[in-house]
Amino acid sequence: MSSIAEQILTAAVAALTIRTPASDRVYRSRSLALARDEAPAIVVRPANEDSNVFSAGVDDNVLTMLVEVYVRGDPFDQVADPIVTSAHAVLLRDPGLRSLVTQIRKKEKTWDGQEADDTAGFVSTKYELRYLSAANDLTVAV
Repeated sequence: MSSIAEQILTAAVAALTIRTPASDRVYRSRSLALARDEAPAIVVRPANEDSNVFSAGVDDNVLTMLVEVYVRGDPFDQVADPIVTSAHAVLLRDPGLRSLVTQIRKKEKTWDGQEADDTAGFVSTKYELRYLSAANDLTVAV
């Protein structure tokens, strides 16, 4: 079975697929460049995870997840905003994701524009997802 962190990331991708303006262009930890016709697209990737003792046999974990929205258009940040807003609403309301975590919080957002053939850019939103797990088994949620 997958770790709880992996289950969370998989649930986030499933939640965002089709339910945002990116449609089926939602990827997990994609490192390949996106083709022009793939925009808009969303890439979900882990950033880091912190764990602390919660009680005997239980750990309190915070998974930091990046949700990157890639677009083409001018201005890129304005083009990306409705997708970012939609993705945020989907993540915070999805019952599958909510069943795995005790808390979801938006932590930080950054914008990065890149000029090429067409105006392109992305907005990266950092989320902190808190969950409890068994100290001796990364696959068991508590």
